[in-house]
Amino acid sequence: MSIAEKIRMEGMEEGKKEEKIIVAKKLLQLKVDEKQIMEATELTAEELEQIKKEL
Repeated sequence: MSIAEKIRMEGMEEGKKEEKIIVAKKLLQLKVDEKQIMEATELTAEELEQIKKEL
């Protein structure tokens, strides 16, 4: 894998993570159960707590 491909893959992973965070924020605002949010987004409890602090 070339350096450019590696950088591109890292960028794609970052984008996926950002999308999960956006979805989690929306679900939190809709009062969806936190366990369900973690299951749906594959975010950890710690990541979800950090997101809640940002709301």
